[in-house]
Amino acid sequence: MNCAEIMQWLRQMQAAPLTTAASKVGLAIALRINARDGTCFPSKSCLAADTGLSEPTIRRAVAALVKAGLLEVEFSAGRTTNRYRLVASGNPVTSDRVEGEAEPANPVTSDPVEGCQTPPTPSPVTGDPVTSDYRKVQKEREEKESLSSGKSPTRERDVSLSDVEEVIGHLNAKAGTAFEVKNRAGKLTSGAEAARQRIAEHDKGSVLAMIDNKVREWLGTERAIYLRPATLFRKSNAENYIGQLGMKPHVACSSPPAPAGAAYRPFTFD
Repeated sequence: MNCAEIMQWLRQMQAAPLTTAASKVGLAIALRINARDGTCFPSKSCLAADTGLSEPTIRRAVAALVKAGLLEVEFSAGRTTNRYRLVASGNPVTSDRVEGEAEPANPVTSDPVEGCQTPPTPSPVTGDPVTSDYRKVQKEREEKESLSSGKSPTRERDVSLSDVEEVIGHLNAKAGTAFEVKNRAGKLTSGAEAARQRIAEHDKGSVLAMIDNKVREWLGTERAIYLRPATLFRKSNAENYIGQLGMKPHVACSSPPAPAGAAYRPFTFD
């Protein structure tokens, strides 16, 4: 018995003129049906625990299901419980599979039958045209923005390893940190790679000046923890920090001195 057969039976039971108690008992029986032969043997006390109904109510509910043609009951003959079988459209709802019969082949998971050819697996696509086109357009847009802002595109600016080492070393010397340039595999660390990209987008002098400025602002404060490559060399942060280098220092505004001999007069409503 499969789920589709049980669902078919439940729909028929729902459409039948049954009491709420009969519907509860029918659902309890359907949930206990054996998948091999379509029967079950729940006792009345077991059905009472499943439904919260009394045993006399369960007997009346079973009789109603039998009268509606939805249930067959084989009363016990030497057993302590009865056998229940679901009936759909006047026929018992049982499994099509006979006991001892081999399981039917699963068309999805079973091995291919001899003589049948499995369709060839398509060759993997080497590139996603949508993603590839997007990356191409994005790259061209970044190059145009770099040229319009007076910066050289990243791919046209060569950054030497010594430049990256100088920037990371400068940060370590100023902030008292110990960030590495290469990992154990001999490749640039994520922080060093971010520094290389910022040098390529701006220039080494601007990056060094940005480090000096942030060290002056943050060292010795609670923001000193952000004196690290992950913060300083993030693209959006670096653009902001380097842009601050050209800003004039903020001058606190002060009120002009009062003219000599002027007396203070509080404001009042006329």
